[in-house]
Order: sequence, then C-alpha cells, then structure tokens
Amino acid sequence: FDGFSVAAGVRYEDASQSVTPLPFFGFDFNPIFLAPPLNNNYWLPAATITWNFAEDMQLRIGASRTIGRPQFRELAPPSYTDPDNDRTFFGNPNLVDTELTNFEARYEWYFGRDEYLNIAGFYKDLERPIEQLATSGDNDVNVTFLNAPAAVLYGFEAEIVKMFPLYNLGGIFSSRRLRTQLNYTYTQSEVQVSAGDTVIIPFLGEQPAENYFRDGVQLTGQSDHLVNLQISLEDEDQLSQQSLLLSYASDRITNRSPIGDAPDIQERGRISLDFIWRQGFSIAGRAFDATLEVRNIFNEDFREFYRAPDGSTIDALSYDRGVSVSFGLGTTF
Repeated sequence: FDGFSVAAGVRYEDASQSVTPLPFFGFDFNPIFLAPPLNNNYWLPAATITWNFAEDMQLRIGASRTIGRPQFRELAPPSYTDPDNDRTFFGNPNLVDTELTNFEARYEWYFGRDEYLNIAGFYKDLERPIEQLATSGDNDVNVTFLNAPAAVLYGFEAEIVKMFPLYNLGGIFSSRRLRTQLNYTYTQSEVQVSAGDTVIIPFLGEQPAENYFRDGVQLTGQSDHLVNLQISLEDEDQLSQQSLLLSYASDRITNRSPIGDAPDIQERGRISLDFIWRQGFSIAGRAFDATLEVRNIFNEDFREFYRAPDGSTIDALSYDRGVSVSFGLGTTF
C-alpha cells in the first residue's frame, strides 16, 4: 500500500549468566548460597508498521519482546555497604530474567530542519520484574532483590524540538542558533499479585508474594512524571555548545518493604538544573574537545521518606548533594 512500510524481524539469544564469589580472607561461601547459572534461550520478535500519511508526518505502531537480566550485584551473595546511604546490600541467587512484551504507537511531525514533534503512547507487560526489598534491623537497613510475579507499565510521552536561528544578529551569532527541547513522560506502573503467587527470599526461601507486594502498587524506581527541558546555544560551523538542562522527576518508590513492616521507602521528587559547555579547538593541528559541567545548580538535597497511613511523612534518609563542577578534555589519536 502507498505510504505504508513494514519492518519485522526476530533475534535469537542463547545466554548463560553466573556469579562465582572468590574466597577472600579465608572465607568461603556455602554452595547453597551461590547463584546457579542462568541458562536461557529466547526468540525475540519485533515488528513496526509505518504510515507516511503526509510529506512531513508519519505514524509508527510497533510491538516487540525484550529481556531484562539481573545485574551481577543483584545475584551475588556477598554483602557490601553503600557509603551514600550506609545500607547493607546482598544479592539473591534465585533471581531470574524479566521478560517484557512492548507495544507503542508514535506520531512524528518533522516541521523543519532538525525540528520535530513526537507524541507516543506505550504499554509494557513485565513477567517477573526485579524489585528492591529493604528490611529494617535495630540500627541498620538491609537491602536485597526479588522477582515480583508480574507488572504492567503504560503511559504517554511528548517531545518537541524547535530551533531559533540567530544569524541576523551578526557578529559572534552569525553561525549560531538557539535549540530548545522539551520532553514530558507520564507513566503508570502496577505490580500484579494474585493469591497463590510466591517469591524466593534469601535465607527464607519461597514465601507468599502477598507478604511483600500489594496488588496495584507502583514499581520501584518509577516516577509518574518526568520533565526535561534543554536550552542550548550552538554553533553550526564548529563544535561549540552551551546548554542549560532543567529536569524534574516526581516521587518514586526506591525500596519495597515487607507487608506489616515499615511503609515502602520513597524518594522525594526534585528539580535539577545543570549547565554544560562543550567547546572544540585545535592546538598544533590536533583537534580537542573540552567540556565544563556544573551539576545541581539549585543545590537540591536528597531525601527519602516513609509515608504513614495518615499521610504524614517521616524522613528515612537525607543529605546535601552539593553542587559539582567538572572539566574534561579529549582528543582522538
């Protein structure tokens, strides 16, 4: 059909993943705590239908199957302490891969050179997503990982990029333009738990999933609202770009807590402003790329909290992130 195109394919993966802790300091791990190899093979199909219904507009509809594998630190039984939050982490050797089924519909309008508007809706079905579980001791918090039974994630995204030429100003602006880019993502996520579902917890073995998850609760690490705004002054004739990056992420759950224990630990949403300057130059015929970064200009602090049943909050962890400044210099040999 005129204006329609189809792209389809399938990828086959045969993977093995394992963790073998080394017996440092004369300490060896009991084999029952070691992660058994994850040996899996997958057929991962993907297909996209594109409809070019106008010269500068198109609609894409796609579906795919993908895999999310545990990180090695999530599998390995040795414990370690994160100095940022003073929490003890240890892996779960019983974790398995997360299997995802993805659907997306995306409208694209290319209304100028390097300018576009994208609006997309998406839906993801997750089998056995990996969640972070925190349990509180007398004076500390221990964190491990587990597979939730299932989850869904859906929402929409909108992004626009608009250029404003500055050539008419002359002088240093004769080859410059102002780039503006705005992105907003709204996401809803829901863990799905049914009667009879189980999870495997380190040292406890198989447990009812309802002891750790409420049906419909938000996935860990997932904010409902994400906003990113970029305003850049860039040169089209050479590498020279000065950018302000403003971002916002709403509250999100960082650590799941067992039902009947403390509430889930949440991270307070925050606004962040960064400045990045990239500049290209040459010395003795060699091209260099210098980068200056100033992060967290607003000096937003980090805050995690518990939300009580009456809606009040209690701080779980807070600290000053500070403003960071870094400089980098690169070249190609």
